[in-house]
Amino acid sequence: MPLIDVTRRPSYVFPEAVGYLGGTEMARQATTDFFQTVFAPAIAKLFAQNSADFGMDHDTPEDGVQVQLHDYGEYDVNVADIWILIRFSESYPGEARAQEIRDSVFLAIAELFHDHGLNAPDNYILDVFWGPSHGCGSVNGTYIEW
Repeated sequence: MPLIDVTRRPSYVFPEAVGYLGGTEMARQATTDFFQTVFAPAIAKLFAQNSADFGMDHDTPEDGVQVQLHDYGEYDVNVADIWILIRFSESYPGEARAQEIRDSVFLAIAELFHDHGLNAPDNYILDVFWGPSHGCGSVNGTYIEW
């Protein structure tokens, strides 16, 4: 089960949104709306659909993929426009497989932006960590244990 934190620069706007909407403030709101209503649910679905490719249990349900959205703080330093931190509960798969999974996830998320008519931000960072971790509970009525 992955725990995914997406942190973005509050002032970040997709350049495509500025072009479509003609104003930075409207583009900023459109970018925020995109992350809240489209990107977070889409990334949960992406991980559930690609669970085996991403080194997770093959039957990981979409409800088992936690996605949290955050904004950087006013005084944060040296941060990317978008930083995605993924913590897998699965055991570390070894160096070679970990790099394959990292690369697959990075490209799949970039493709997710493209699927919505957006380019992945120039300053897009992905960090991936592995467990093992152990937990259990119910999310949206789905009992999950890991």
